[in-house]
Amino acid sequence: MKKTLFFALCSSLALNAQVREKGDVEIAPFIGYSASNYYGDIGFSNDAIENPYVGINAEFYLNNRWSLRTGVEYKMMGSSGYTDFFFSDRFKENLDFVSVPLHAGYHFGKTRKWYLNFGPTVDFLTKAEYNGQDISYGMNTVQVGIGIGIGYKIYINERLSIAVDHQEYISVVNNLKYSSRRNDAYIANYFGSFNVKAVFKLGRNTSRED
Repeated sequence: MKKTLFFALCSSLALNAQVREKGDVEIAPFIGYSASNYYGDIGFSNDAIENPYVGINAEFYLNNRWSLRTGVEYKMMGSSGYTDFFFSDRFKENLDFVSVPLHAGYHFGKTRKWYLNFGPTVDFLTKAEYNGQDISYGMNTVQVGIGIGIGYKIYINERLSIAVDHQEYISVVNNLKYSSRRNDAYIANYFGSFNVKAVFKLGRNTSRED
């Protein structure tokens, strides 16, 4: 009987330790696999390109369900395919961004292992190439998009969890700075990724709910 009560108590503490409270902060470096492409007035046959996706997120808890999420992320977006001119040419465009998400987080489930995040993301262009040639002069260097994601955290101890998530992003700003010179073409980015995160809880260390 004593052993049963002991294990029940330990299990309860372990479950409660996963629930965050107001004022808790988590830092989560991550690495992932991404695919991206263009949408809009394409005018040519194009395919998604695949790249790694890395960054670090910070989560600030407002209560045990809601949080604010930000961070610094390195996104490699773009497209590839064939132009539809008389002579069809193979092309690949690479657009690299440093991105800052400004998202709300919603944590659900009995121990809040599941989470959603959603909100705007601001992107800063660091490199733009067409078949290896610089085209950054014709690109908008600051862009804004909408991001949404869902994930699940695997509890290791009160300071460390491992999370896996899926993120989606769509830009609402034209890639092209001088679209009027290209028949008012609108070409923008969309992006999806699967990621693995190491989630570190900062701050106080207590024996009750964390």
